[in-house]
Amino acid sequence: HDINPENEEQGFVRNILGSFHAYERIKIAERFRRGKLYKAKNGVLVNAQAPYGYDYIPKSVGREAGIIINIEEAKVVRMIYGWVGIERMSLTQVRKKLYEMGIKPKKARQDIWTNGPICRLLRNETYVTGLVYYNKGEAVEAIKPNNNTKYKRVKKTSRKLRPREEWIPFTVPKIIEDERLFDKVQQVLEYNKKYASNNRKYDYLLSGLVYCDCGTRRIGDGSSTHGHHYYRCAQRVHRYPLESTTDRWKSN
Repeated sequence: HDINPENEEQGFVRNILGSFHAYERIKIAERFRRGKLYKAKNGVLVNAQAPYGYDYIPKSVGREAGIIINIEEAKVVRMIYGWVGIERMSLTQVRKKLYEMGIKPKKARQDIWTNGPICRLLRNETYVTGLVYYNKGEAVEAIKPNNNTKYKRVKKTSRKLRPREEWIPFTVPKIIEDERLFDKVQQVLEYNKKYASNNRKYDYLLSGLVYCDCGTRRIGDGSSTHGHHYYRCAQRVHRYPLESTTDRWKSN
């Protein structure tokens, strides 16, 4: 084949320039991260995502950014803690209760609660300690990335916790004043987690071991009206009451 020197040189130059641009993007992102870290270490609240029950107040003239209690959401938080810590409700029972009361999560893609956000709410120490943290986690590449896209750049779509000594604390108002209630909730969660598998009517040997095309684990699902059992994608959002889906693999 004939080789066009001019095209070859142009391609080489494009590759070099592309590498420089990619390197510059990395350096800009790192400088930006260091700037925010410097502010946080000097007591400035940056990039705060307020947990359910709180609102983030951005910086304005004469006032630094901060986090305050959202009165209506705080009532829901206390209610959920009471349901689990005192009435010993399961996450599914809490989810059903919230659905029946028409209570929606904050800024979620779906207007219904699922077990994951409820569990994170019940595990969140901010409500009882009055502390939120900056620099708590970092973005990393997913263990099972979604390869269905044509975009080939590695995406850091998962997060992992940094060592606790690297966390930078900020004080916020407490929502749960009774530490004993928080401890009771953790005990109930651990109990339910330990015995949940024993409460299943059927054993699903491959639950959590097989994956959906999107990279998410599949878990055992209950039987349908036809008497079959399935492994469904754990990423699929359940509404309450649960809706049917065809996104399942049959379990024999």
